[in-house]
Parts: sequence; structure tokens; C-alpha cells
Amino acid sequence: MRVGTGKGAHGGIIGGAHGEFACAYGVGRAVVTTGSGGPGVTSGGLPGPSPLQGDRGAVAVEAAIVLPLILAVLLGVIDTALLLRAGVGLSAAVRSGARVASAEPRAETFASDAADAVARSGTGVALSDIEQLWIYRANSQGYPGPDGVSRFPSSCEDACVRFRFDQASARFVRQGGSWPASSIDACVGSAQAVGVRVVARHIPLAAGIVGPRQVAERAVMRFEPLATEGVPCRP
Repeated sequence: MRVGTGKGAHGGIIGGAHGEFACAYGVGRAVVTTGSGGPGVTSGGLPGPSPLQGDRGAVAVEAAIVLPLILAVLLGVIDTALLLRAGVGLSAAVRSGARVASAEPRAETFASDAADAVARSGTGVALSDIEQLWIYRANSQGYPGPDGVSRFPSSCEDACVRFRFDQASARFVRQGGSWPASSIDACVGSAQAVGVRVVARHIPLAAGIVGPRQVAERAVMRFEPLATEGVPCRP
């Protein structure tokens, strides 16, 4: 350390390039500074900004960047779990509906009974979020229409019944389509198949950022062959 510039009680000046040493004989104290004041000390000998204050600011900036990312990942994990839960619930519901319908090939209420079974089974989503419920004659690929069709049409009309959920009655009510039970083939070896399709709306947790998704499930089962005497198994 070099002796800086200072003035004592007798007016003497001692100079140096790197620091200052001032001895005030009149008040009996000395002030020593190094360079431009050193860490935490100004060139005038007064306390300066602490290095810890800069560290705190850096931590605050990092937290402001990282925390939203962690929150987004957490919401994504939870929402994915809820989406999987909805899929599992809807899958069980359509199987329940198909099982009921397949056991009633000659009951005129087979489609409505299947819809009620879907509602009772628990879907993993609110019933009011179910946008489509179809009970239809399935081809060999499991879709409505003749063999060779491997996609769902935009509407359900022939050999297909549509339902919607009615809030007032808390059940599915018929919306359109037609499939008379008398047209069903329920003979051994040639029995037709019934399909149940559900499309539900899933509202994500981050609804303001990510839009709603659709969850669709279907199940197909063959009608149980009629064994009752006197009841024709073919239309």
C-alpha cells in the first residue's frame, strides 16, 4: 500500500498514487482507504454497495425466469394425468354401453339402454362435457357404414342413433338418427355388431393458454345370438 494524499493538523501533505493516509491529529483518528475505496467502501471512506446486494438481484431475476417454467411443467404433468384418466373412464363407459346393447338385439330401447349404461358407468369427465354419443351398426373395421369404411362420418343417420346429454333430466336423450331393432341380424354365425362411440371435451388446467381437447373412445361387440323360439333372428 502506498501512502495517499492527506492533510494533518499542521497542514502537512503526504502523497501517493494508490491510496490515502490521513491522520487528523486534532481528533485522534485515521482513515485508510485503498485504491478507489475497495469492496464496500467508497473513495471518500464511506460505506458503498455490498456485493451481497448484487447477488440478491441476480437470484431474483433467475427466480422470475425459472419459476414460470417449473409451473408450466407441473401444470402439463397434472393435465396429462387428467387426460389419461378421462380416456380410461370413457373407455370403460363405452364398453359398458356396448355390452348392454349387444344383449338386447330385439329390444326397441336397446340404444337408449346403452346410453343409460354409459351415464351410469362413470366416464372420468363431466357428462355435460360429452359432445357426441353414437350407438351404431359397426362394419368389420368397427366403424359405421359398409365394410371398407375406416373413419367416422360427419353425421349419424342410417343404422345409427345420436344422443346428447340433457342437464334438466341428467341423462342422455335421443337427438337423431334411426336404427330399428327389427333390422338387426342376430343369428348364429352372422350376427351384426354394435358400436358405441363417445367424444368428450377436455378443459385443460391452463385454459387461457391451451385450448380444449377432444377425447374419443369407442367399443364394438357382436349382438348375442337369439335363442328364443318363435323370435326371428334375421330381419
